[in-house]
Amino acid sequence: MELRVPAPPHFTFCSDVEPPEVYRRSMPTYGQFCPVAKTSELLCERWMPLVLRELMCGSSRFSEIQRGVPLISPALLTKRLRQLTLAGVVERTANGRDITYALTPAGWELYPIIEAMGVWGQRWARSSYGPDELDPSLLMWDIRRMLAPAGLAERPTVIEFRIRGGPRASRATGWSSRTTPSTCASSTRSATWTCASRPASGR
Repeated sequence: MELRVPAPPHFTFCSDVEPPEVYRRSMPTYGQFCPVAKTSELLCERWMPLVLRELMCGSSRFSEIQRGVPLISPALLTKRLRQLTLAGVVERTANGRDITYALTPAGWELYPIIEAMGVWGQRWARSSYGPDELDPSLLMWDIRRMLAPAGLAERPTVIEFRIRGGPRASRATGWSSRTTPSTCASSTRSATWTCASRPASGR
């Protein structure tokens, strides 16, 4: 089985590009000209690094982003996406009712920062997890989106995970596609089962 970690596209740094004027007016400031302060005005808003993480991991729709950050309210997620859009970090595309979000080159330039936060957390904060942070459903979501279907057998394949003694039950969810794994989850207070299958070729 092959796990796939998304990588940022190649881009050219654009240090001479001016930020949108609407961004300067809409974001609270630290009142400093320091570039670290200017970056923090956007990046250090609550939930913002996690929203960026979801976009960098391949989520493109509102529901997908919220699935990866389940504790953020819809209203606040809408606000964060609007802030990122106004800042020129995210591009919002509407095709009828189908709305998608994608990182711009400026957004992908934040990839090393988010990646470094993950490396630091893995090294220094990994042992500080509380029971309320161990969410089986979020783990299954990560496994689902990082599973490369080509790594599964041609025949329909089912993979079962049993997580016993979980601190909280995951929600029953499911995904289905001819090119990506379908995932279903059901749980009790003591176990979670998740399966991923690859449709047989030609169907």
